[in-house]
Amino acid sequence: MLVALGNFDMTIERTFKNLIILNSLIVISLVFGSIFFETPEVNKIVENISDGLLFKIGYEKIIGILLLIYLLIYLVSLLFLYRFIYFGKPLFTIYFICNILISLSSGTLVESALFATLGWLDGATEGAILVFLYFTPIKEKFVKHTFY
Repeated sequence: MLVALGNFDMTIERTFKNLIILNSLIVISLVFGSIFFETPEVNKIVENISDGLLFKIGYEKIIGILLLIYLLIYLVSLLFLYRFIYFGKPLFTIYFICNILISLSSGTLVESALFATLGWLDGATEGAILVFLYFTPIKEKFVKHTFY
């Protein structure tokens, strides 16, 4: 029985880590794909759209830098989760909530079917990561260690 539970823990840990890798690959595909591979038609439409909070404040370069920092925080949170470092759990949760808020404030979105599909896969894998973090035995690996 103990051997079976040990194998289950290893399987769930491997699945969790594979989800983290899959999610990072999806997000990297979204970021670099949207820069280099978005269709010219979609790019032309996006250039003519200027609604949403991010465009209205008029600091596109600053927002671009903040989004790069945001992407870095996301990648660091995934690294922490992959290594089971305690701070990864709240950092990823905060990232997820901020991601929703940024999406709600970004205004009209136009994207190709490929990038819409990648966006759905990103949301599904992030949701699965959150389920693992809060509702499976993985949550016990993120116990904050205190040293007295």
